[in-house]
Amino acid sequence: MSDQKKFILFGVGFVAERHLKVIKSLGHELIGALDTHDSVGILDRYFPNCEFFTEPERFDRWLYGLHRKCKGPDWASVCSPNWLHDSHCRMAMRAGADVICEKPVVINPRNVLALQDAEDDYGKRICVVHQLRNHPDLLGLKAHEETKVHRWENPPQVDLTYCAPRGPWYERSWKGDEKRSGGIIMNLGIHFLDALCWIFGDVRTVKVHYAKNGRLSGFFDMDRAQVRWFLSTNPADCIDGKPDRSMIVDGRPAFNFNEKFSNLHRAVYEAALYGDGNPVYLDDALPALEVAQRVRDARVCLPHADDLDEQHDKLAEIIG
Repeated sequence: MSDQKKFILFGVGFVAERHLKVIKSLGHELIGALDTHDSVGILDRYFPNCEFFTEPERFDRWLYGLHRKCKGPDWASVCSPNWLHDSHCRMAMRAGADVICEKPVVINPRNVLALQDAEDDYGKRICVVHQLRNHPDLLGLKAHEETKVHRWENPPQVDLTYCAPRGPWYERSWKGDEKRSGGIIMNLGIHFLDALCWIFGDVRTVKVHYAKNGRLSGFFDMDRAQVRWFLSTNPADCIDGKPDRSMIVDGRPAFNFNEKFSNLHRAVYEAALYGDGNPVYLDDALPALEVAQRVRDARVCLPHADDLDEQHDKLAEIIG
């Protein structure tokens, strides 16, 4: 097809399949992939002729050769572990590709500036996968909040819960290493932080009330909302053995993350490639990254008696 784009892929793990499906369904081609592990047979299901590399140096050399011949990739999808995202974004742009990068695009928000400099150097753009901005219920919530004339007088009370159980492997993998993953707030929380900032504005106050045993909980005072949040990988926090993922606004369910949550990557790609929707660029992704860093830097402090309203119900159950 005349508008077919050539893609490369960094990281061929669990999340990558969502990207492979979209690239294939949109009629584009994956020409090369990199992963330090070689259990990547899933490539045969979508792009059996894709070149594959386990060594970044060889992949970089191959890309440089294509770039010299003007046969390089048009786009790169970055699905590698968190701490490698900015490096792989730079490698892709150096090869002449625009980038669609999984969240978080960086672990430390100060590294966004370096990526923006790289965008200027190579004349390319990075789009970040914050797919919740395409969630139908979230779009409806944002539209509803924007109709309020004096939102700051009666800010909505938001309860955000995201419990996604993980086995012992989680803490023993790179995801359990905060230096490489950014911790729970990055692994589980970054797309929710993005959604909150997108709808309710800046976070004025960050409080962390609990941070151990695979759990992280706290409170945000935002421009246009007050948010009690609870994130967990602890299986004990499931309901009847199932994940508990929800947002409650003023006592009413705003939306359930268990529904209409796994098929949003196509909208991300259509926004990035065709301008259909609102692509999330580095400037857009920065507020959530800054809040995540504030959470990571915060001292854990349980609510005092006079602000127990900040305490999430699940946290109240845990600490009694």
